[in-house]
Amino acid sequence: MNKNVILLICILLLTGCQLGNNEKYVEKSKKYEIGEEKVVVEYQPAKEAYSETVLSGSTTSWGLQPRYEVGYGKDIEPGTYDIVSSGWADYNIFVGGLKLKFNWGFMSYLFIDPLSQSVCYAKEQSCMFSNTYAYYSRIEDITLSEGTIIYTEQDSYGSHQSVSIRFEAQYVTIEHPKEEEVPEVKVTPIEVKESIRKYSSGYKCYINDYEVPDCKALKYYDEIKKKFK
Repeated sequence: MNKNVILLICILLLTGCQLGNNEKYVEKSKKYEIGEEKVVVEYQPAKEAYSETVLSGSTTSWGLQPRYEVGYGKDIEPGTYDIVSSGWADYNIFVGGLKLKFNWGFMSYLFIDPLSQSVCYAKEQSCMFSNTYAYYSRIEDITLSEGTIIYTEQDSYGSHQSVSIRFEAQYVTIEHPKEEEVPEVKVTPIEVKESIRKYSSGYKCYINDYEVPDCKALKYYDEIKKKFK
């Protein structure tokens, strides 16, 4: 026999003939899922630009308070309003005359007709109110936002007169821009495989086929270990 062949056989015998051989093992495993499947973003179709007319605010009843506060659950809901004034008087015909002061800063006030100058007497035939004991006027399209406070002041011209106001909600047009399609976004559970491999030299543990140094890291270690019996 060739000396080189004999030498090769001797080397293989000395190394245990491991050349080209993988250590065999028996594997037991368990698969489970972490989390749940759910949609985190709903599908939304594309929308073309469009206009929408909506009622902005809520109309109040007639009355006169020294102070109005704007806010949800307050005297006036936020929105766009016409402020309407109504007044009447006997004898000395004074109709209205109301100053509305807003907490918007310096000189933030508006006069709403009838003003204090709108005073006349029944005997004056030239008086524009001589045949009318009621008069209406309005401040149009005023936007009242959350936190606005309105103070009212009324000039008095006798006891036979009265003034009240109402905040009338208005319809406004809202422009909606074009919206692009939004695809659905879904998350799925993560699958986990825990396994134990039994070698001739002992046991080794794996999570998704990656070896872990401590077998106690396996959630189902005891359950899988029993499968070897």
